[in-house]
Amino acid sequence: MPAQYGPQKFSEAITHFRNKVDIPSERWADVWREQHNSAFMVAGATKTELLADIRQMVDSAIAEGKSLSWFQREFKHLVKKHGWDHTGSAAWRANIIYDTNMRQAYNAGRYQQLQNFPLWRYAHGDSRYPRPHHQDKDGTILPKESPFWLTWFPQNGWGCKCKVFGETERSIQRKGRKLSKEPTIETREWVDKKTGEVHYVPVGIDPGFDYSPGSKSQADVLRQQQLSKPPLKERLPERVVPSAYSTNKNVTVYGLNKVISELSQVQPQIRQVTDFITTYGMKTLFLKPTEMVRGSKKAKELEEDITSYLNVPISKAYANWPVPSNTARRANGYT
Repeated sequence: MPAQYGPQKFSEAITHFRNKVDIPSERWADVWREQHNSAFMVAGATKTELLADIRQMVDSAIAEGKSLSWFQREFKHLVKKHGWDHTGSAAWRANIIYDTNMRQAYNAGRYQQLQNFPLWRYAHGDSRYPRPHHQDKDGTILPKESPFWLTWFPQNGWGCKCKVFGETERSIQRKGRKLSKEPTIETREWVDKKTGEVHYVPVGIDPGFDYSPGSKSQADVLRQQQLSKPPLKERLPERVVPSAYSTNKNVTVYGLNKVISELSQVQPQIRQVTDFITTYGMKTLFLKPTEMVRGSKKAKELEEDITSYLNVPISKAYANWPVPSNTARRANGYT
């Protein structure tokens, strides 16, 4: 199950992600280990505009608890918009980007929260194909200062669902647990086939995942590399509408924000609309006529996505349509 946040905002995770610097790159390994704490990158996304658009999608997913199906749908539109020739299928690639960024933002947020606990406990995540080395670490309890956490703080590989929980001396006594012995971390040799560089990776951890999400040592270096580029806000239109659910591949939240931004330059009254959207946290949907008819096949297919996006039961969503379905049909659509 992908990392999901639901209606509750995880401020530490959101802050961690928004503090990152955009780094266009050809390969995932171009940004190594703890550099990922300060860099946002997507393998193969070498254009700044493409990377910025993907970042907006990931930001929405983290901050608003967007579903994987929403992300995959938006990803398809984005790929077409930029003509990006990525590796793998669109669904698979979207899942990798979504899952990794959601989990690592969550883990970084948890790392900050766990500073309040003197002891940390490793918990193996439920997985269809569990990693034996991760299972072996389940229940390990060590002081937060232990070197173990410098390499074994999740995520410890692609799709890893392991977590860390905070403990105290009193809590482990109450649970009948005890402090673990400091583990010996064995390493294996891994060679970067492109550069020929040799890395020594802890056994059981995927290459590049052996780091703690709390480290910020690379932030200043990465920001220095980006000084020659304009800020992200200058490369993107003003984002008045934070998100939009659309079944029309030619209508996206990015295009909507661009239009609103351009209109507000020549028609100041548009600002009243944007202020209303911002103040009341309005959500935007773009639906086709046949998708508005309650009980229709297409409407039923969208119910799960719509309820996930609006975070309300489908009955309440239907009850709050400002116009009835037949009116929307005659109008050739509904927004």
